[in-house]
Amino acid sequence: MVIFYVTLSGSRGFPKRYIENVLVSAGSLWSTQRGKFVRRTPPAHTRFFLDSGGFTCLNRFGDYPWSLEDYLSLIWHYKPDYVATMDYPCEPEINRRIYLGSSEQSKALETNKERIRATVDNATWLLEQDVPAPTTVVPVIQGYTLEEYLSCIDLYERRGVFDIVDYVAIGSMCRRGAEKEIERLVVALTDYVWSTHSDVRFHLFGLKLSALKRKAIFDRTHSVDSAAWSLNPGRGGLYAQGEDPATNGWLDLYLKKISHVCFANKMQSTLLFYGGGR
Repeated sequence: MVIFYVTLSGSRGFPKRYIENVLVSAGSLWSTQRGKFVRRTPPAHTRFFLDSGGFTCLNRFGDYPWSLEDYLSLIWHYKPDYVATMDYPCEPEINRRIYLGSSEQSKALETNKERIRATVDNATWLLEQDVPAPTTVVPVIQGYTLEEYLSCIDLYERRGVFDIVDYVAIGSMCRRGAEKEIERLVVALTDYVWSTHSDVRFHLFGLKLSALKRKAIFDRTHSVDSAAWSLNPGRGGLYAQGEDPATNGWLDLYLKKISHVCFANKMQSTLLFYGGGR
């Protein structure tokens, strides 16, 4: 079974409707004017996944404008079911310069090797912290090429991370256009981890529905989210300008598309998605 999380942006106001599985980016809760998180109340839900919002945040600032400790405080405020670690995306187009305040500072974490190490450092730090009892920490595997992803997995392995977690996420998926490339990466990475830790489950950040249609990807995926679609108004996203996300029907349209993916693949299992109002 694949669990589907509806990605919501706190910066635009949350829908006032029940959504079973909710994923919220911490970046959408950050106020640059106040220099702190704005702690808005998410919609009624059953599962809550808190993400660091690495791609959007780093592309805007070049680095996280908040500290690890700030993020930990946010985790304690929301007490999410799952929280992704503060990762560093590795896409070629990602911003590599820091813009904090009005001035541009020197390049930070310029190479993917540096970004992967920082990703692992952040995950290791959070796993060592005291988090709320309901919360499961989900380390993020980063890279861009297959070799880079594998090097990230090896770093986690050497630090014993796979001995204490059974749920990880794969980043830098959202902006890939070719489904064959995505399938090649997902199959190689999951098989590589499963060769030594067969109980590990995978969340694929921003995976396109067209990629989920591929059974090899579907069978290796525990959960996905709607980031590739729902935050992009130009593609008919959840937050269409000037419309109320609670009533504009975009969410229901997307959930309908998910059911079509299941039907097209003639799945034996059921893709879990809940978005109906109460």
